[in-house]
Amino acid sequence: MYIIVSSFEIKPEHRQDFIKAALEDGRNSRLHEQGIRRFELVEDESDPNHFYLSEAYENKKAFEDHTKGDFFNAFFKAISGYSTHTDLVKGRLIPSSDEKNENLNENLKAVYQQLCESYRAIDDFRTKLLGFLPLATGGGIFLLLGPLSNQTQPYLGPIGAFGLAITFGLFCHELYGITKCHNLIVTGGRIERQLGIHGQFLNRPREVACFINEPFAAGIIYPAVGAAWMFLALAFPLPQDAAWPSYALGIAIVVFLVGFAVTAFYNWWLGKNRGKLVWLYPKS
Repeated sequence: MYIIVSSFEIKPEHRQDFIKAALEDGRNSRLHEQGIRRFELVEDESDPNHFYLSEAYENKKAFEDHTKGDFFNAFFKAISGYSTHTDLVKGRLIPSSDEKNENLNENLKAVYQQLCESYRAIDDFRTKLLGFLPLATGGGIFLLLGPLSNQTQPYLGPIGAFGLAITFGLFCHELYGITKCHNLIVTGGRIERQLGIHGQFLNRPREVACFINEPFAAGIIYPAVGAAWMFLALAFPLPQDAAWPSYALGIAIVVFLVGFAVTAFYNWWLGKNRGKLVWLYPKS
């Protein structure tokens, strides 16, 4: 912190004018300017017309910005006719270990608040996407298969292929979202331990039956949707023999199993590398 202590000698008849102007300057500066930590008016115990302004700023730049502001200039213009001013102290505060810890805790609390907001936003988006994806895909396939005819049949292959590609892209996005959420959970737990609180990350519910959690749900929904698009792309576009739909179904099942296995392995890997993962994405 940057500390300023100033002395003011006031003409007795303007004592109340000075007090009003000083308090107004402090109030307006704290409300409208950044970096002001303290602004206090002190009356000398032996001279009622002698005052001190004790000010603290986050850094020297915050003080310099204050001296360029309208409130600072208006204050000195108002008192210029009845006061003399002397700066007694100007310098950087050397904090004690307790103050350092207090500042660290304040910074941690600010980071923790931002982390909680980020986690809620990502988790909410992932939940909505998981709920919307099968509904939209299932409705699309139903509408496509309802009026199936020779005119629509040739287009089912490209539609299925594009649907599969989009699902794969969303699946990759979901894997990245799982990584970010896991990273936030681990980081949030560390901050909660440092702050000595039991918040949403340390008290986060464990998996149901030791394996059912958000990645498990994603591992079912995304591969199932991808498998549906794959089946649509293979089973209906062109006339095939009677056994071909069974082959297409088998391929779709393989797509589902592979997608589920990838998600399950990734979920296992996240748990195994819980401590290391935080450092994989230091800028995210």
